[in-house]
Amino acid sequence: MAKKKSSAAAATTGAPARRAASDAQQKKRPASGDDAPQQPPRKKSAKESAQAAAKRRASQDFAPFADLVSLEPRELAKRLEQAQTALGHTRQEDARPRGLAKLARQLATPEISEHRSTSVRLWAATCVCEVLRIFAPNAPYGDGELLAAFRLLGAALKAAGAASNGRDGDLARRQARHVIESLRQFQSACALTELYASGAEGSQNGLLDFCDALLRSVSGETSSELRDATLDVMSGVVAQLDAIPDGLVELLLVSLLPSGRKAAPTTHWLAQAVVRRGADALTRPVAAWLNGCLSLSPTEGIVTPENEKKKKRRRRSDDSSSSSEEDEETPLKRIGQDTLAKSDASGANAYALVFEVHLAEPRMLLYTLPKVSERLLAEDDRTREATLTLLGRLFASPKEDYASSYPGIYQEWLRRFHDKCSEVRCAMVRVSLRVAAAKPQLRAALIEQCAERTQDKDWEVRRAATRSLADAMLDTAPSGLKDSSGGKDWDVACESLRRVAKDKRPEIRKECLTGLATLFRAHVSDNWEDSEEALNATCSNGLKRLGFVPSLLVQSYASSVNVGEVSERARLLLDDHMLDSKSDDDMRGCAFVSTVASSVIEDSVESSLGALFARTAVSQRALSALLDAIESARASEDKTRANQVVKTAVEDVVRCLPGQNARTLVQQLTQARDRKIFRSLATSNDLTKSRDVRRAARDDAVKRIAASGKRDCASYVSKLLKKTGDAVLDAQSFSAILQRASRSDADKVVLRGATLACTLLAQRHPSLLAASSEAVVAFTTASADARHPQAFTAAARACQAIGSKAKDADSSLRKVATAQGSWRGDDDDDEDGFLAACAKEGVAALASLHDETGGSTILDALDDKSDDCWIYGASRLLARLRALTRVVELFPEDIATSDVVTRVKTSLIDQRPPPDLAFDENEGRSSLSGSDFGRPKNDQAFAEAFLALRAALKVVTACARPLQDKECGREKAARQDAFDLCFKVIESDGEPPSGAQCTSEERAELRLTAASNALALCCANKEANRELSASRYASLASVLVDRDDVVRNKFARKLSQAVSSGQASFAKWAGALVLVALAPASGSDEKEEKRKAVAMASRALRVAVARQRRSHAQAIRRLPPGAGTNEVDRLATRYLPDYALPYAVHNIARTTRDDAKVSKALLLLLEPLVATAGDKGVAFLLAACADMSGHDDASGGDNTRRLRATASLGAEVVKKHFVKNVDALGEHHGAVYLPTQLYKESSDPHALIEARRKSSEPSSVKKGRKPAAKKPARKPAAKRARDSSDDSSDGEVIHATSAADRAARRKSSNEGVRRAAQKNQVPVREFDKENSSTSA
Repeated sequence: MAKKKSSAAAATTGAPARRAASDAQQKKRPASGDDAPQQPPRKKSAKESAQAAAKRRASQDFAPFADLVSLEPRELAKRLEQAQTALGHTRQEDARPRGLAKLARQLATPEISEHRSTSVRLWAATCVCEVLRIFAPNAPYGDGELLAAFRLLGAALKAAGAASNGRDGDLARRQARHVIESLRQFQSACALTELYASGAEGSQNGLLDFCDALLRSVSGETSSELRDATLDVMSGVVAQLDAIPDGLVELLLVSLLPSGRKAAPTTHWLAQAVVRRGADALTRPVAAWLNGCLSLSPTEGIVTPENEKKKKRRRRSDDSSSSSEEDEETPLKRIGQDTLAKSDASGANAYALVFEVHLAEPRMLLYTLPKVSERLLAEDDRTREATLTLLGRLFASPKEDYASSYPGIYQEWLRRFHDKCSEVRCAMVRVSLRVAAAKPQLRAALIEQCAERTQDKDWEVRRAATRSLADAMLDTAPSGLKDSSGGKDWDVACESLRRVAKDKRPEIRKECLTGLATLFRAHVSDNWEDSEEALNATCSNGLKRLGFVPSLLVQSYASSVNVGEVSERARLLLDDHMLDSKSDDDMRGCAFVSTVASSVIEDSVESSLGALFARTAVSQRALSALLDAIESARASEDKTRANQVVKTAVEDVVRCLPGQNARTLVQQLTQARDRKIFRSLATSNDLTKSRDVRRAARDDAVKRIAASGKRDCASYVSKLLKKTGDAVLDAQSFSAILQRASRSDADKVVLRGATLACTLLAQRHPSLLAASSEAVVAFTTASADARHPQAFTAAARACQAIGSKAKDADSSLRKVATAQGSWRGDDDDDEDGFLAACAKEGVAALASLHDETGGSTILDALDDKSDDCWIYGASRLLARLRALTRVVELFPEDIATSDVVTRVKTSLIDQRPPPDLAFDENEGRSSLSGSDFGRPKNDQAFAEAFLALRAALKVVTACARPLQDKECGREKAARQDAFDLCFKVIESDGEPPSGAQCTSEERAELRLTAASNALALCCANKEANRELSASRYASLASVLVDRDDVVRNKFARKLSQAVSSGQASFAKWAGALVLVALAPASGSDEKEEKRKAVAMASRALRVAVARQRRSHAQAIRRLPPGAGTNEVDRLATRYLPDYALPYAVHNIARTTRDDAKVSKALLLLLEPLVATAGDKGVAFLLAACADMSGHDDASGGDNTRRLRATASLGAEVVKKHFVKNVDALGEHHGAVYLPTQLYKESSDPHALIEARRKSSEPSSVKKGRKPAAKKPARKPAAKRARDSSDDSSDGEVIHATSAADRAARRKSSNEGVRRAAQKNQVPVREFDKENSSTSA
């Protein structure tokens, strides 16, 4: 048998030269837990004596081991144990003892190496280790025997890894430890690597089996020393190999699979450590294997020559990732597809292996990442998604900065934000946010990319981006939003989530609101431990970035688009996340003023919070009415009437919480026999009870209803009681707010929150104020003593809402209302303006406390009947005048018996101010101030004398419009006086009635005051609206185009509010509101203000038109069967919003001659009219324009020609913008009524016939199929009205379906108008009733 020869350059211990080189490299590397430098063998302290050597030689007698094969297993094990002892005493430098070679050869025979006894094999393995040590560097075996010997060693190692507890397990582990220590100390494994290098048959399998045994040997409960020794042995094997076999790579990668991390953690650790130590030798073989796996996996459409664009992109990525390589390297070895297909370390595990290799040694992915990045361009969506997920894990890893090392791959990865597949974009958002959390240097850019996906075209991507951003921000709590922690990076995410809350999909809105509320609670609310921290939360980083959340929830609740689940979700989030329901009342109150109130005020959404209070109040009233009706029905003798009352109450409850079977469920509730249910419901609806008591009562009622077998009813009642519960603010927390605000050291935040709460609750939820009446009274007194105008105004409104329950505040209210109280002594002349700002509200509150009996008392306190009581310069004149205005409105009977209004008019309006007011004293020298009213003081916009004149104008006007339908019989004369005074000021360009000299700003303010008073008079009194003449109506409408931008914008705002709320007669005042589009605007600021005014007017018109349409439909349904045409026409003139067009045409014709401006103004009204009426409305509008163009101007002056031209242009605008086909040009068969104040019959009856003929011609109707022709030059409006057959707007027309149809339509229209004209019956008349829904 041939002997195996090892290298001559091996060390005395048997290690080859390359192992020494490898050890030298390992020493250069820093020591770690798994690859620390090994200690060299301990040297002998002294040479053995000759006597000891002779004794040792005597013990090395191997003759007893000459025939081991014939022994029994038990005896054989004992004999091998003795042999191992003898071999252990044999030194390498000693002469070979007799029988040693024969013993070595017996150990490699199958009878020993493959013995069925485990103990035999274990002792034989230790003997083989000793043999290899003794015979090093030349093993006493041939190739086959050496392989058998290492198979024996491997079997021993595997037995140790699989050994259990007990004697056999201890023996296996002890022997394995001996084998490993021997292999590490004497590096005997080099014999196997030499055999593999020589290419001997079976050597590769033997090497792989031995390495597999090494990996399995540590799978059991092994010590760290044994694991380290095994690592040294296997690392040495890898280092000694010139060419790493594919099987060894596969073996290591299979051990690295994530499944082995839990199943065999020590084996996984060993494989990872081996890869880390042998990175230099394993990099290219591992890369070849991984690249082969990636090629084997499904990769449809990965960069092909046909796709040059993707090919170039991949090349750029590869170039950037390998830019550090200067010399071209040899290509990687190709792994056979069959080999890869049969291996566990391929296919679906390819990406997992790439990440595990990264965990072992990141630099080993140098050749793999470019191959991975190619798969970002695959056609298969799942491939791209899996690839971006893997790269995201790599970019997020703290072990390596791949984003900077491979910029091309990183940029290609970022392009997946815009991938064609929505699922890929969703995955990219989720993965990138994990990268952002792990890599602060990449966070800002990645968050910005994710924020852009919240506006993605696919709603699922938007939802995924919303959810992921919210979750990512939540993971940063509680300190993640601080500036020092990179909180600024999340600003763009906060803004994007704020926009998403208005997404068109309700699912996304609900997801966004939930996420934002959760964020607010985590970053803001949960950080409060007491009320003082809640008050000081306004300066926190979390509230600075999430402060918009409370107002956003409030807006979402009140928004008309958020009905059902979204609205209820917003309400619950407000109550549970903004304010902790488990906190005490003081804590909740402070949290309300610092978060909800502050956010609502900052975003100017007070009306939305008011809507929340209002809906809660409506639900509470509906439930209370139902409980009262049920109780009354049980005690009533008239069951029919009682049941009708209960039925009405049931309908009110159903409207509060509609549902599929809501009516049936509420009726089941009314039939409940357990009266404790109704007592619990009443307690839960009692605002004076605490939150805990009301909640306990609610739970009790629901449990009792469910116990009766009505589970659906119990569920419905539970939802209803949640709506009736006070969200955001209850009586107890509101009282806590008012108590804090009543302190002398009250914080500004508390005062602002208390003011807002009082104002809104007074308007929308007075019952909650009544439950906190004591706190309201205390707050009123404190705000009056502190002279805080905003706080007192809100407190006075609260007192007015609760009426007699605020009687204890009488003295404080009276002190302010009569302007006679003193805070700083008798010389107090209201220099800070507190009394002037609050007097009106004080009077209104006193009136509610004393009903109609307090008017004379207040009037006596205001008017002492002296001659100098109402003159310029009188003490507290402005405050008393404003209080007098409210007295005149609320107590007209007391005013009727007094001459106070006459004396005010005589002293302040008819008389000029004292001459000394016109002079300014400056350093002892007098100079004219430019106004007879003097200069303003104390940062006021106008002088006090001028403000007194303005207040006097309001006093005179107030006499003509008493509030709450209180009349005394002198209103008609008062209206005439008020109109005369207001229009005298308007028509004189704002000149004071006394002729006093004033500045242009004061003139503008007087014009605005007079116009506002006149409009308020027309809105408050129907008779005043009818008495308004055409000329005065035109003068009042012209204020909308006043030369002063402040005047026209403020008046436009007042008129828009009056039209949208229904206070103003729609037809007349909507026709005036269109003049907003004609207002002059020169500078950029004025243009912006005009844009806002036009937008506000447009919203008002849309709301009012929709309301008028509903009112008209309801009125038509109420008509009795067989109602005549006159009744239908009467309702049309009263409700139809289309009758605003005659007023609009007249106002526009009087204001401008610019056709472009005319079109814009008309479109402002026509768009909402046509949008709510359709083709029928178009026919009516065309008929109205035709009738207007055939009539003359009745308002005086020579404006008929311009009026007809504007009406004709109106018809052109209707046909151009709203007639889509010729069928919309149908005839309007009803009558069109024009206001006689503005229009009169024409002297030429044929003018009306010609106008109607032209209105039926489709001169401006666009035809969509023909190409646009060249636009001819525009003609003057009058000429276009005379020759409407000339299409001045477009060269494309849609001709009638046939000449006979067109002729028949024209003939019918002409004959009808001709007959009416011959009989002098052209229908022209004034409206019978006001065109307003409020006059119904």
